[in-house]
Amino acid sequence: MRSFNSVRSDGFKQICQVLIDIGYKYGLMKTIKPSADILIPDCTNISGTIKQIANEYRLKMNEILRQELKQVKLIGISTDYWKSSYAGDNYLTINIHYTKDNNPVTYMLKNILFSGTKSGENNVRAIKIILKSYDIDPEETHIIYLTDNALNFISGSQASKRLVKLLVFFLVHR
Repeated sequence: MRSFNSVRSDGFKQICQVLIDIGYKYGLMKTIKPSADILIPDCTNISGTIKQIANEYRLKMNEILRQELKQVKLIGISTDYWKSSYAGDNYLTINIHYTKDNNPVTYMLKNILFSGTKSGENNVRAIKIILKSYDIDPEETHIIYLTDNALNFISGSQASKRLVKLLVFFLVHR
């Protein structure tokens, strides 16, 4: 992936200008000859538009998920930590699994930057907050928690007996 700032570089603008010139020269553009500086949007506009579209999509997906979960009796939650190889930041990803019309459905609920310690209590707290943000009450919903055999997930599940109705461990063979 490249930075949105790449549209600001002189080389990119020169390439765009050459393409505009070719289009103008061969009659594909009949109006006043435009400049690449005018046609290329600023990188802050691009990133702002992408963020706006992503937020709108996220809100729609949240509403769809909330409506679908009203009909669901049992859900699965899978969680895992991963580390950014570039920045070294730790992330926690939480996915939801259920069936709709006898078809499996999976959504990523949240991928969060996890700056605290990966203790069992912090795991439980993060999972509960994210579930509640989707109107899922972990104390009242039948949930199967799927995780690997990491001790922080095991200790977190044991620390909150009401959070875990059933805990399934998948051993990761590497």
